[in-house]
Amino acid sequence: MDYLKLIALDEDDLAVVSAHLQDAQVRLADMAFLAKEQRFVLIADRLDWHRPDKDEGEHCRSGIHFERVQRVRSQGIDRANPDKVLTLVGVMFTVASPPAGQATLLFEGGGSIQLDVECIEAQLMDLDTGRADT
Repeated sequence: MDYLKLIALDEDDLAVVSAHLQDAQVRLADMAFLAKEQRFVLIADRLDWHRPDKDEGEHCRSGIHFERVQRVRSQGIDRANPDKVLTLVGVMFTVASPPAGQATLLFEGGGSIQLDVECIEAQLMDLDTGRADT
């Protein structure tokens, strides 16, 4: 199988990454802000709909990281249970002072995580196929 690897350096690129992450399952424990590295990382089980040999989507373990992250905030997410699984609806970007802005991870149920970034610099990469037993 070919593994997906995408780099986002602008809003159009980020929209492609967002489309690949739609309906991905993310455990709270699988997200982290690495302040010293100015990096936000997460691991997700995303649906891969682009397999030519499959009629249905297949789960794929993927990692994404955002670089040049200055600050992280969350709204509507109860962080008390690290094993809680959230469904990622998408990722959007709002320009503040170009090229800086806010990348927002939107979750089903209205929760969100906002990343204040110097610019869009993100990477999505498949780690393996098949749903991880978490």
